[in-house]
Amino acid sequence: MSAAQVSGECVLAPPRPSSPASPLLTLARAHRPHHSARPQLRHQARVDRTGPQHQGLAAPPQELRQAPRSQSVLAPLLLLLLLLLLASSLSTPPHHPPSRETGSHFTPIPAGASPLKRDLKSYIKLGVINLDKPSNPSSHEVVAWIRRILRCEKTGHSGTLDPKVTGCLTVCIDRATRLVKSQQGAGASASAPLPLARSPCLTLLLPLAGKEYVCVLRLHGALQSEKQLARAIETLTGALFQRPPLISAVKRQLRIRTIYDCKLVEFDNDRHLGVFWVSCEAGTYIRTLCVHLGLLLGVGGHMQELRRVRSGAMSESDEIVTMHDVLDAQWLYDNTRDGASSSSSPSPPSLPPPLLPLLLALDSTYTHTVLTPSSPSLAESYLRRVIRPLESLLTGYKRIVVKDSAVNAICYGAKLMIPGLLRYDADIELNEEVVLMTTKGEAIAVGIAQMTTVELSTCDHGVVAKVKRCIMDRDLYPRKWGMGPTAQNKKKMVKDGKLDKHGRANDQTPATWKQEYVDYSVQGEGVPAAQIPTQPTPAAAAAAPASAPAPVAADEPKPAEDKKDKKRDRDGETEEERAARKKAKKEKKERRKSEAEA
Repeated sequence: MSAAQVSGECVLAPPRPSSPASPLLTLARAHRPHHSARPQLRHQARVDRTGPQHQGLAAPPQELRQAPRSQSVLAPLLLLLLLLLLASSLSTPPHHPPSRETGSHFTPIPAGASPLKRDLKSYIKLGVINLDKPSNPSSHEVVAWIRRILRCEKTGHSGTLDPKVTGCLTVCIDRATRLVKSQQGAGASASAPLPLARSPCLTLLLPLAGKEYVCVLRLHGALQSEKQLARAIETLTGALFQRPPLISAVKRQLRIRTIYDCKLVEFDNDRHLGVFWVSCEAGTYIRTLCVHLGLLLGVGGHMQELRRVRSGAMSESDEIVTMHDVLDAQWLYDNTRDGASSSSSPSPPSLPPPLLPLLLALDSTYTHTVLTPSSPSLAESYLRRVIRPLESLLTGYKRIVVKDSAVNAICYGAKLMIPGLLRYDADIELNEEVVLMTTKGEAIAVGIAQMTTVELSTCDHGVVAKVKRCIMDRDLYPRKWGMGPTAQNKKKMVKDGKLDKHGRANDQTPATWKQEYVDYSVQGEGVPAAQIPTQPTPAAAAAAPASAPAPVAADEPKPAEDKKDKKRDRDGETEEERAARKKAKKEKKERRKSEAEA
């Protein structure tokens, strides 16, 4: 790093040298003009939306585009355009005072934290890494190395890459491993713009599930023209039959995989090399696709090199990091945080001179803040930039905002009901996957919607969504269920014997309770307690006349006590007695079998 770079206000990292022997990196980078227009700042957070893939998108308002980075429109993750979501008719929005017209109001609970403001231990536990997998090690080895470097309990990845393949590998840490399946599933292409909260001013590209690759294809012979290869690539689009290669980790059976889009980037007929980009369903073998292209062209072919440029919600232009970044960030935190030095050392450890400007380049806000080498925020900044919150994987889902009082109940497995609903996204369909989130932007769970948007705006009771995969830990928010006046009265009646232990009516239940109490747990609808069959009390059951015992059938199996007595008798038998008993049992079994055949 030169002196000019160190003394400058914004420190730019030099571009990483690429191997001249790799045709993939040379050709793929040459066809990314929108990357050359911006400085190659390592771990850059701002996304350049002036390139050709973002043309035609509505620009955000001037006040949003001029906002500082900590308040930018991309910073809040799930809180993006929160106030544009539809408000529940039974809840008052946070910025409005409670009133009689809006029914019950919402009271925030001082628990939890914004995903970007979690303490470092929770931040890592609920974090994901957009890793640039190196060539040669397998995905399992890379994930195991990260688990050892970060000293976490478990790690997982969203789709295996072959050892020679490089590119995006989403590594989930601890609780974030619950989202691995959501990133591995199939999904539509991310080329279509997705409007956020039906906003007329903001329309962003949100990548959904699925994979994107850039592949180098080597043909075994020359072609007549480049158009011949382009037509073959266009032919192999849509649902295709594929059989996994001989060397694969799955069962070799015929299956169907979808190719959403495929484009030819460059072709060199003299060297028999072609580069194409493909967007496909998860589980598609690009190696098999290259073989099919060679068969379709009549010259044969195979895959020369492959790089994954997008995996689910993560792409290579989305702050991708390397294994060296993960190792350096953890080393920097271990050696520069407060208390890392021993008690015998007179002063805290200082940063090496080349690392301070590098950390200042990680975030533009640090260039205007005076940070000492031993500052905890400076020590954590590199690690927080390498690891991102798990909520970044859920920005493509439709959102349902939950009241703080209902969060812990959902973590314990309860369904989200209408009273716990605060805000919801537009155009929610029945049985659609949604993300349940808190008012602070924390992801609670991935759920299945049980109501549409129209039903949510008109119903006053019922199930909003059921939990598919819970993400948040239990008891992070306080328990708030069973504390209302009806619940307290119900507990008292159970204690006095006026209700059974399950809270159902019995012979001693007052008539007013049967008329007024409505049970919403019976078949998902509100049923008055008077219509629910009562349970007899123990005293009434004892006073009832005892009926005559039913006759025991001849072929009825003997009770379990007789079997236990037989086992006790067998404990003291000798070897000869055990052999004779087994022989008799075998003969009896054969005799029954012969009688059944006859």
